Amino acid sequence: MPESARFSPSTLSAASTPSVDPALQPRLVVTDLDGSLLDHHSYDFSPAAPWLARLKQMGVPVIPVTSKTRAELIPLREALGLTATPFIAENGAVIGLPPGWCHARLDRPGSGRDGVVIKHPGVDIGFIRARLKVWRERLNIRFTRMGELSVPEVMELTGLDAVRARDARQREGSEPLLWHDSDMALASFRTALEGDGLQLTQGGAFGMSWDAPPIRAVPSSGWSSALRR
Repeated sequence: MPESARFSPSTLSAASTPSVDPALQPRLVVTDLDGSLLDHHSYDFSPAAPWLARLKQMGVPVIPVTSKTRAELIPLREALGLTATPFIAENGAVIGLPPGWCHARLDRPGSGRDGVVIKHPGVDIGFIRARLKVWRERLNIRFTRMGELSVPEVMELTGLDAVRARDARQREGSEPLLWHDSDMALASFRTALEGDGLQLTQGGAFGMSWDAPPIRAVPSSGWSSALRR
C-alpha cells in the first residue's frame, strides 16, 4: 500500500469527524423574568421581542426560570411565544415539560393546559406549610404566610392586580413569608427548616412594597437541581 494511502489513528479520526461550525451547534437560552426578560414593574417585554423572534427562527429554545408560580407563567408563556419550551417555576420547585420535551415511555401526557407534564423535584406545598406551622408554634416565632393573606391583601402589599395576585397565591412548592420577628429568631428558624430539607431565600417582587424583601421557604433543591433534571 502506498505511503500516501495509509492513515494513522489520528488521521482517521480527523477524517471521519466533519468540521462543525460552532454557531450551528445545539444550544439554548435560560433566562430569569422579572428585571431581565420582563420589565420589573410593567411586565413589558417589547425590547426583547425581536430577539425572541430571532431565537425562535434559529431554533434556539428559550427557557424561563423564575420564582413565579405556574399559574403566573401560563399567560406569560403565551404572550412571549414560549409555549413549546420548558419552564422552571417557584425557584426550581416546579418544572414544566411540553410534549416535545418529554420521554416517550417515562412521562405520561400532561393533562393541563398545552399538555404540559408537570414535575415536582422537591416536596409539595402541603409539607412546607405543615412544617412552617410546627416551627412557628415550637419556636414561638412570628411571620405571615402568603397563603394566609387574602387576594386584596396581596394586591395591597405587592401592587399586583386581582388576577396576578390570585395566581401568585397558587403555590405548589414554595411559600413566601412576611417576617415579624428578630434576626436571632430568623437564624433559629432557618436552622430548624434545614433539618426538614427546606431553606429560606430572600428577594422577589412580592416584597416590593415592604421595607425588606420577603422570605421564601423552598425545598433545598433549587434552580441548579431543576436544570440538571
